[in-house]
Amino acid sequence: MSQLNQRLLDYLRLPNPQLDCKRWQKGNVVGKLTDHNSPANTVKWKNFESDALKAISSGELKDALECRYEFHDHSDIPRFPFCEIHDKQSFESLLVKSNHTIVSDALAKAQTHLRVRPEMFMVRGGQAIPPQRRGRCPDWAGIHGHRNGNTRPNNILPGITIFNIEGSEHDIPWSEKEHLNLENWIDPVRQLLAYCTKANARYGYILTEKELVAVRVQPCPDHKPPEDCETKSAAARTGDAGLLEFFAIPWKNGMQENFDGLTINLTLWYLHMIAAKGSEIDDDYPSLEVFKKDDQSTAHESDAAQGPSSHQATPQGTNPDDIDEANTRDTMTILSEVSIEEREGSTKPMFKASGRKRPRNEQTKDQNQDKAQKRQKFVKG
Repeated sequence: MSQLNQRLLDYLRLPNPQLDCKRWQKGNVVGKLTDHNSPANTVKWKNFESDALKAISSGELKDALECRYEFHDHSDIPRFPFCEIHDKQSFESLLVKSNHTIVSDALAKAQTHLRVRPEMFMVRGGQAIPPQRRGRCPDWAGIHGHRNGNTRPNNILPGITIFNIEGSEHDIPWSEKEHLNLENWIDPVRQLLAYCTKANARYGYILTEKELVAVRVQPCPDHKPPEDCETKSAAARTGDAGLLEFFAIPWKNGMQENFDGLTINLTLWYLHMIAAKGSEIDDDYPSLEVFKKDDQSTAHESDAAQGPSSHQATPQGTNPDDIDEANTRDTMTILSEVSIEEREGSTKPMFKASGRKRPRNEQTKDQNQDKAQKRQKFVKG
């Protein structure tokens, strides 16, 4: 496989493989889900594209996306057999080989650059805790790189795959709709809404061979819950009467010359990055333009103890271990510049203040000096 040396942003804007769907097998895309509620309202996710483009062209995300790396070239995926789509499984096989691999590689490089901890991963749905003990599992999951005991991590970004070929019962152009017609999409939407609310995940997505549909859910503001439901969580109220916002990214994005918008891979990467900063369902959400250099309210609380520099971008080509070593050298240089007289003239013991014992070699040295003095007194006596 050939290598590419390019910006992370250009890597995520590479065109998707060209699909051959002539041999598809018609069948039920999603089973009937009569036990799940439909959203109370579905609207187009306003400002998603503009906010996302602002976020990736400024602040920390820009720093990460402008770095150059060596990548494997996935554009030479053989048309046969990988691009011949027969059913959902063959489509997901291509997604794993192409989109999933690219997004995972980009997430790893960006999070290393930004020192994001715990890391965020795009995985198959079975690698996360199922939203329900019994029932279906999402096709995709976004997880943090830590676990509690031996359990699987939580799915904070569920995704499902729909094989939406032209002429099927699910053929609705999302990107052309201001309000979603649920007549044909009722089952996929019910399914994703159920996954999001059970996992308390505000973001989700639907992948088709035509487009990626980014989704955000919250309690419907126009729906007043009954008095006995006012104490319910935002996730539970979303399950009862939720607002589903959607925005579609066409599969063909990136195939145009000098394309500078959102592609499916760039959007998937962006959804994982913003989910890593905050993923729980709430009644209201801040702007998506959340990655800024002066943003001190980061959700990566596990790095808070490392000081304000824990999320600063690492300069290109710099090893984080080298930075730590340099910091240690600087500290030792500062200590060496303190004169012995200043240290000896201090009224505070150097080790008592920190609660540490004196080093053993210094204790042994003092004991040897005491013994030598006693020997001299004994000889003189």
